[in-house]
This record gives sequence, structure tokens and C-alpha cells, in this order.
Amino acid sequence: TFYHNANAEVADIDDVTGAFNAISDSRLKKNIQSMKPVLPLLMKLNPSYYQFNWQQQNEQRQIGLLAQEAHKYFPELVSYSKEKDLYKMNYAGFSTVAIKAIQEQQQQIEELKNQNTELKTRLEKLEAAIIKK
Repeated sequence: TFYHNANAEVADIDDVTGAFNAISDSRLKKNIQSMKPVLPLLMKLNPSYYQFNWQQQNEQRQIGLLAQEAHKYFPELVSYSKEKDLYKMNYAGFSTVAIKAIQEQQQQIEELKNQNTELKTRLEKLEAAIIKK
């Protein structure tokens, strides 16, 4: 279990599965605001393959984002240590962003399905009118 200031539990690691579980209880949160659309911002990111500078050429490559780039669009998910001059990513936080993007895409899909149904109906009416002539 991990604590903030030695008294407020913030996360734990499950002793059976090894899963990292962050506290997310709504009773412990304030200033809650729904996210604004994220899909256009996600589309600007460049997920990449890379190796760290200390890796050898034949070592496994990594998959991820460049923190400086992600900071432009999702500053809440990037931290910077001035002391170490080092950027770090909260990759787990991107799962929430991905859920929001999926919701946005689903809304777009539903709108397109409705438009498609409407166009099919109009086409059927037009075809029926042509056949009658």
C-alpha cells in the first residue's frame, strides 16, 4: 500500500495479481469536471517505437509517446523535474483519455448510422417514385 504524507492511502499492489490499484473513490474527490473532447488532441500525438539511449541496437524496442509532445496536449499526464531536467509520463492516465475518445467516436458512429438510415429511406422513396413512372 502507498500513502500520501504517511496517512492517506493512495494506491496498492494486489498481492495475488500484481495489479496496481489507484484510489478513485468519488467521496475523496472534489472540483470534478467532465473532460472536454479529446479525440482531436489524440490525433496529434505520434505513438512511436523507440529504444532508450542506453540500449544496444539488438535490444527490445519500446512503444510509447514523447513526453514533450504529449505535454502540449495533455499536461496533466506529464510531469517535469526541473532538478533532474527529466520528463515523465503517466501512461495509466491515458486509459481514461482513451475511454473518452472511444465515447466520442461512438457518438460519431451513431450520428453516421442515423444519417445512413435517413439516406437509405430517401433513396428507397426516390427509387419507388422512379419505378411508378
